[in-house]
Order: sequence, then structure tokens, then C-alpha cells
Amino acid sequence: MLHAPVSQRQDFLDWLDQPEPFPTRLTEDESSMIQGLLDCNDTLPGGYCSQLALPQGSSYDEAADGFARQYRL
Repeated sequence: MLHAPVSQRQDFLDWLDQPEPFPTRLTEDESSMIQGLLDCNDTLPGGYCSQLALPQGSSYDEAADGFARQYRL
């Protein structure tokens, strides 16, 4: 997949904006959201790259891949 739907990308950004720390375990919906962004080459907004310690211009795939590895998806 080259592009994820805008709503799916926005759901991910909203999830990143949550005030609580990232959970130790993901819900099924959170896992599906992250897996749905793997292979998405759309560019993640710069502020989120910084938040996730990714280089500016990173893709949603790169962000999702980090979470997929962290949570062993």
C-alpha cells in the first residue's frame, strides 16, 4: 500500500496526541490501526517525527513499524 486513508492517518495522529503515556498493551483496534499504516509512504507531519524521535520526512510506515516492533505485532 502506498497511501492509507486520511481518516486512518488522522486516527493515528489522534492516538499519538493522547495525554496518557502509551499503553503497555494495545487494544485490538489500536493494533489494527498500526498494522493498517504499515507500507503507507505518506509523510508523517514534522512535529510527530520529533515526538517519536524519527528524522523529519519519515513516513507513517516508519512510525507504525516502530510501534509494531515495540508491541510485537
